[in-house]
Amino acid sequence: MSIRVRINSIELATDAGPVKHDFRGPLTVLTGPVGVGKSTLFELMKYAVGGNARIAPVARDHIAWVSLEIEVASERLRLTRRLGKKGDVVSAHDVLSDTPMGSFPVNVPKGGDSSLSISSLLLRLMGLPIDVFSTSENRSS
Repeated sequence: MSIRVRINSIELATDAGPVKHDFRGPLTVLTGPVGVGKSTLFELMKYAVGGNARIAPVARDHIAWVSLEIEVASERLRLTRRLGKKGDVVSAHDVLSDTPMGSFPVNVPKGGDSSLSISSLLLRLMGLPIDVFSTSENRSS
């Protein structure tokens, strides 16, 4: 089984104004000297889909939010997440129908409904189960 997941673009709200990078070609290659922000761009993509990312201090200081347009299976979403203390939710917008889907928590509090998280939304769109847990001798996750 294969599931199409594709990042179409990333947009950043910076102090200097919006910055947008499109990745609509068949292949995207990021090149450049050390220190220009290639890894930071990848970390911001990870952050936008609800992941824990290592955000560079320059990004934390000069970027208000990150928005990622992503295709998951037959859906096209715009995921937006604020940087900083208010970044505990990801707002999702259906691009094809131009409809807001709501705000989804990144981390669900213990005892909360994990089916409402951004991770669960993305897993459902991919047709993957959200109620599977792995266990080990030390802990479960």
